[in-house]
Amino acid sequence: MGRFANPFISDDVIRVGRSPLRKLKLNDRLVGPATQYVELFGKTPTYLAKGIAAALHYDYMEDPEAKLIQETIQQQGIRHAIETFTGLKVGTALFTAIEEGYQKLEVN
Repeated sequence: MGRFANPFISDDVIRVGRSPLRKLKLNDRLVGPATQYVELFGKTPTYLAKGIAAALHYDYMEDPEAKLIQETIQQQGIRHAIETFTGLKVGTALFTAIEEGYQKLEVN
């Protein structure tokens, strides 16, 4: 939060969120650390799962990757999107946490 409060850093949410496909890849920024956490500690990383769910909600339609994610969710459902874009398998604890996090964000 301090990063966004700093008036000398002009980093808006659209720029931070853009190119979500890269961030959702199995060995990249969000899913990579989440799967490593599961492997190391045998627990689900709650806040990383929420971050991944939020990335799946990113809907800036001028970003082709965000547009593709949203179209996939609308046409084939969130489960298909999670599996396709993260490489995670249905039934794993991390997959379930992301799916539940996505649904909670959708309600709010």
